[in-house]
Amino acid sequence: MINCIIVDDDKADRKHVENIVGQVKYINVVKTCGKLSDAKNLLLKQPIDILFLNIKAPGKNGIGLLEDLSYDRPGIIVTSNTKDVACEAYDIDADDFILKPVTVPRLIKSITKALTIKNRDEKQETQSHHNIFIRVGKHSVKVALKDVFLVEALADYVHIYTTSKRYTIHATMKAMERKLPQKDFIRVHKSYIVRIDNITGVKRESLSLDRKTIRISNTYRKELMERLKVI
Repeated sequence: MINCIIVDDDKADRKHVENIVGQVKYINVVKTCGKLSDAKNLLLKQPIDILFLNIKAPGKNGIGLLEDLSYDRPGIIVTSNTKDVACEAYDIDADDFILKPVTVPRLIKSITKALTIKNRDEKQETQSHHNIFIRVGKHSVKVALKDVFLVEALADYVHIYTTSKRYTIHATMKAMERKLPQKDFIRVHKSYIVRIDNITGVKRESLSLDRKTIRISNTYRKELMERLKVI
């Protein structure tokens, strides 16, 4: 099942897209939103495959929202009543643009395209064991995993600490756990993921990295001890 959300400030257009999507059996509409902020909160809480976005929705614009979604970004299909918005869709790296009214054949074509791109990108990520890409502003930055020693949660953001820089991105710890290779990284607290070979010492309630001391929670302590082969 493909999960999607629909963001459109026009109630009638939003309902029309929902009805069209409802005719495709393998798509599940998780939520329809009139505000981008509602969509962002949902995207941070659970994996979403497709986002149908009216880029002219009120409040923070679509470009700003997608810049915030630095990790686990869904496939983006922009919908609009005007062709001029196609240029803005290109600017935010949307997978496709649909000129309203939305029809079932056009919808299926866009979904197929978006999922093909998403699956290709995920396959490339899986095949790469040395780097991750994170979105900084309008650009994607390649970060070498060997340089990452700590990921720290901060509300709806995470700090990614490397040997030379700290990146702050909009993501969840669950998303980071899915993306980081398990053989190299381990979660030791609800707020911390560490690179195992950067651990230099372990105490009952904390561990030391090359550059930092952090807490360990009882929930993750047993697995940590097993992974470290403590004798």
